[in-house]
Amino acid sequence: MKWFAGLSIHKKIISVTISSIILLSLLMGLLVWNSLETALAGQFEKRGVEIATRLASLSSEHILFNDPFALYEVANEVKSSSEDIRYILITDHLGHVLAHTFPGGLPTGILAINEQRITLDFNIESLDTDEGLVLDIMVPIEYGKVGYARVGLSELYIRSLIQEKLQAVFLITLLVCSLAVFLTARMTAYITRPLTSLAHAAKEIADGNLSSRVAVRSDDEVGRLTASFNNMADSLIRTSQEKDELLAALQEKERLRDILFHKLITAQEDERKRISRELHDETSQALTSLIVSMRLLADETDDPQMQETIRQIREITVRILNDVRNLAVELRPPVLDDLGLCAAMQKYADQYQDRFGITVSCTTDLDDSILDSQVVLTLYRIMQECLTNIARHSGAKNARVLLEMQDSCLVLVVSDDGKGINQEALNRARNESRIGLYGMQERTELLGGSFYLASGNSGTTVTIIIPSQQAVRKEDPSHD
Repeated sequence: MKWFAGLSIHKKIISVTISSIILLSLLMGLLVWNSLETALAGQFEKRGVEIATRLASLSSEHILFNDPFALYEVANEVKSSSEDIRYILITDHLGHVLAHTFPGGLPTGILAINEQRITLDFNIESLDTDEGLVLDIMVPIEYGKVGYARVGLSELYIRSLIQEKLQAVFLITLLVCSLAVFLTARMTAYITRPLTSLAHAAKEIADGNLSSRVAVRSDDEVGRLTASFNNMADSLIRTSQEKDELLAALQEKERLRDILFHKLITAQEDERKRISRELHDETSQALTSLIVSMRLLADETDDPQMQETIRQIREITVRILNDVRNLAVELRPPVLDDLGLCAAMQKYADQYQDRFGITVSCTTDLDDSILDSQVVLTLYRIMQECLTNIARHSGAKNARVLLEMQDSCLVLVVSDDGKGINQEALNRARNESRIGLYGMQERTELLGGSFYLASGNSGTTVTIIIPSQQAVRKEDPSHD
């Protein structure tokens, strides 16, 4: 039935209608044939008995008066009264022929066919002849005491009547079927035309043309469906407009959020730079002066206990000075401005390895002089955050930092062999507003890049991908 499923509704209805009409016509033809054959066959026998009875009634008196000429006239008269009478045969009570209508004499064996002697009613025998089936109907004359009247009726005439009736029924059925097919085709076209228009309009709406509509031409189910379709299209337009407005508002909020986040990062970096400069220029200088003063103070005193105390205080101050200098470098590493991203990352990795005892493999094989300053700072901060998280949470023994160009993209990969991060830890970090990972993601997306986090039992990998057109420094037209 796949071929039927692929047809249009119009063709399906026409196919079903024609098939139903053909089946109905065949069934009606068989029914009419059987009905006519049964009815006419019964009437045929009844008529034959009536003719034979009438013949017997007309022949009785002539047999009694022994008038053969009158018998022949009666026989011929009865035979000529109907086209389906093939012969008339009149016999006496002993079976001797008194009159017949056979032009060339009695056929051989005709007397032996229906020789049963009857006194009441009639007897019918069927003869198979060249002309078809012939009924030989015998009726007794005066209860068989005078003789017998036999009439031979041919079925050709009745068959021709049946065929004529069937032909008439067939022609009427053909006309009715043709009219039904025509009306069905017109009605189907009337029904399916708006459905086709609806399908076309639905395709246009699916392609983005929300203004497509279908004219309502009736108040029936199809008309109500068309009206509902138009209402749905209007609702889609309103929904689309509302969606566009919400999308525009969301985009505006995203734009403002990016601006605010960018300003926040800039302010944060500026504040770090200021604090780093103050720590380097003021705090470090003050601590250095304090160290020198304590050394002079120790040289001036002769008390050994006092000298030892000053020496211990001086060592503590030296450690504080080193911590302050390290803090100043972490806040704003001078090497990032002086030597570039790759050297700064390598130096930080070396210091990190000495500080935490975690082996760090740092691969930075690219020309970082072409990178935008904002990209340089973002990648350095992300590397710092990743390594800090590894030291705090992962329990890893090894870490790897990779910075390279891949397929016109700048790629930073930071991975470790620690215990990984499960979903529960991520949810807890979000609930506790620990925004380390989310801050890295925001920084990356602010540059038009992509942030990926993969974590499992074998460790965690953070991948940052920034398109080269976003990562490369823009040329200043004023330099041309």
